[in-house]
Amino acid sequence: MDGKIKDKKRCPKCGFISENPDIKFCEICGYQFEKPENGNIICFACKAIIPKDSNVCPFCGVKVKGTKISQPVLISFGDNGEKNEHILLLPKSTIGRNPKCTIPFIGEKSISSEHCLIFYKNGKFFIRDLNSTNGVYLNNKKIEESEIKDGDIIKLGLKKLKFKIKTPQEV
Repeated sequence: MDGKIKDKKRCPKCGFISENPDIKFCEICGYQFEKPENGNIICFACKAIIPKDSNVCPFCGVKVKGTKISQPVLISFGDNGEKNEHILLLPKSTIGRNPKCTIPFIGEKSISSEHCLIFYKNGKFFIRDLNSTNGVYLNNKKIEESEIKDGDIIKLGLKKLKFKIKTPQEV
C-alpha cells in the first residue's frame, strides 16, 4: 500500500458510499453532488441540462427533483430460496457472468459473460440481448429487445429474475 487513503463519497440523499471520490452522480439514486454555477440541474440518466423549474427531465423523463425517485431492481432467488435484490443503475446496467457487469452472476454457467443490457430511455425501461448463447426470455417469450414493466419475469439461461420498480415508499 502506498500510504494514501482513498477518499470515499457518501450520498446525502440515499446514504450510498462510493469508492470513487470523483463521481458527479450517486451510483444508486442519481443525486447530483455538484451543481453547476448557474444553478441548473444535470439529468443523471441522460446528462442533459434541465430547466431550473422542472422536476422531470424533458429529454428522458427521469424524475430529478422533489420526492425520492422509484428504484428499479431485479429480484432473484438462490437455490435455498433466499431472495436477492439487485439494484439497476441508470441509465444502463449490464447483466452477465463477467464480474465487471453491473449485476454479475459469477458461476452461472448458463448465463453468458455479458448476457443482456437493461436501459432507461424516454421514461421507460428496456432489455436487450447482447448476443447471448442461451437468449433472453421475457414472460416466456424469446426477445432481442423489448420494453420491460414492473412485475415482468426475465429468464437468462436457467436463472429467473423478476423486474420490480420499487416505489419511493419501498426504497
